[in-house]
Amino acid sequence: MTDPHWRNYADFYRRSGYSGFRQEHRHSSGVNRFAMIMVDQQPHSFHDPAVGETIIAIPLSSDRDYIWRWRLDGQDFAREASSGETIIIPSGVESEWEVGVARKVLILTVPDATMQSTLRTDSTVRVRDSFEGFAGRILVDSFVHTAMTRLWDALASQDAMERRVGGCLLPTLLWHLLSQLGEQRHLTDQVHLPLWRLRRVEEFVEAHLQEDIGVKDLAKAADLSARHFTRSFFRELGTTPHKWLMKRRLEHACKMLVYSSQTIADVARNSGFASQSHLTYQMKQICGTTPNRYRDLYKGHTGTL
Repeated sequence: MTDPHWRNYADFYRRSGYSGFRQEHRHSSGVNRFAMIMVDQQPHSFHDPAVGETIIAIPLSSDRDYIWRWRLDGQDFAREASSGETIIIPSGVESEWEVGVARKVLILTVPDATMQSTLRTDSTVRVRDSFEGFAGRILVDSFVHTAMTRLWDALASQDAMERRVGGCLLPTLLWHLLSQLGEQRHLTDQVHLPLWRLRRVEEFVEAHLQEDIGVKDLAKAADLSARHFTRSFFRELGTTPHKWLMKRRLEHACKMLVYSSQTIADVARNSGFASQSHLTYQMKQICGTTPNRYRDLYKGHTGTL
């Protein structure tokens, strides 16, 4: 249950005890909205309300080593903290925090509506169930760290194209996070294509991305008939398997353009596109830019794959 007193996590941050900390807020425009906060926290002990957003936080620096203590749904957690570690609070979950040092933290908040659009589902419950496996976990992942800092930079850009391209990183980041959970099965009678089947499909695509993949191959990975798979896929995700696969190829290509020194032709081939021109066409259609432009915008940032 979310707290109706707060419109969102950014609203809570501005009007709660956190308001005394120096902070900067940025937000996206467009359909798939999200917000980010850069905050210089001081030692504190605060209670955060449940909001209809998935919260992803990365401490970027601290004035000394410390023990990070928090409570989620009545369960206590504590561990030695290091800069760059990621913690995720699923939507609709209350949390309590005890931090004994000054530190700089970057926070990404993704509303349920954006999560539903990205995960291609109309179920808020499914969105929350998808990320419940992160509750209480610390994730050490350089890609998450780099993607979030690039999202932050893109939101401040005066270049409309760069802001739009930066938005393409969000679905890549969210699907990447889900892939870290492994095969946790969230089965309900209302779900047409349960997450455990979808993850089997994702794992198959990841392993065979360079190959020519058809609907029959995806259906086999999900252990369903092609007809049942196609119908269930569309009802659950709101798109066709072909369009979904094309977007996954594009997300992989975008990551390779930033993190690798491969030629654009090699990126296209290794992402499963028929040719470099095919990749260029798809990027123009979805991201509004070309592979060369995308690489020029983000290749100069720090971070390694």
